[in-house]
Amino acid sequence: MDGLRTSMVCMMLLAFSMAGCLDGTFLDDDDEMEQGQLPIQIYNETWNDSHQFNSILGSGHGSNYDYNASVNVTIELYWNITYRFEDPVVGSQGYVNVSFEQNGVALASEEYTDENWDEPFNFTLTLDSNSSGDQDGFSLVIQSMGSDHGLNGGDQDYYSIQTVIRYR
Repeated sequence: MDGLRTSMVCMMLLAFSMAGCLDGTFLDDDDEMEQGQLPIQIYNETWNDSHQFNSILGSGHGSNYDYNASVNVTIELYWNITYRFEDPVVGSQGYVNVSFEQNGVALASEEYTDENWDEPFNFTLTLDSNSSGDQDGFSLVIQSMGSDHGLNGGDQDYYSIQTVIRYR
């Protein structure tokens, strides 16, 4: 009787272990499967930066973020920047310059100088086998100048930027 039970348990375990394995792929049906287009893969990269100027005298701040791309990709760059640069009593007004560069050459660049603004920016670049030159060396470069206007009753200059780069 124990031998019968053992063989029944073994057969049940074998049946349970085979469940789900019989989907037909082992029967050489590969040529019958549909060959559709590959799905478009989208990869996002985000980067945020901000700076608040604490010096009464004008001071500068810069940052840089490198991106990697490859052939046959579309690069979509989005940024949203919030900034405030007050007119100083003495000297020039502050600014923030945001550039998307390839090997030191600006592909897109915007400079912001004003009080209390919030602005979006969009840029698209397609890299394919017909594109000329290098297809690497992409950077987002931020250069800024500002000051603290606390002594004359003002506020500190600042900027805050949120960026998303999408590869498709």
